[in-house]
Amino acid sequence: MGTSLATLGWEIYGGGTGTWFTLVLISTTALFGSVYWSKFSHMFFKPAAAYNKRIIEANGTNENLPHETRDDEWQKNRHSMELLKDAPMDMGLGIKRSKPENY
Repeated sequence: MGTSLATLGWEIYGGGTGTWFTLVLISTTALFGSVYWSKFSHMFFKPAAAYNKRIIEANGTNENLPHETRDDEWQKNRHSMELLKDAPMDMGLGIKRSKPENY
């Protein structure tokens, strides 16, 4: 929104390299410069979380955590859909179990 307003001001008040042009450059830099930093964190978080999960499973520290089962009444009623109340926690392969034969 700031970039659009600065660009409109630049267009209305004569263009050139004045104050409005400086505002356009600043707002555009802020807009596109922030996108890289948000992607940067996502690039490193997912692999680090996957690595951490493998380490926790390898050294056994996850064995003290509670396992989700449908035996617990809270876990059973956690889903609003009736079909999922008695479904196993591991639903299986789903769509991967059948070969694509539709084409």
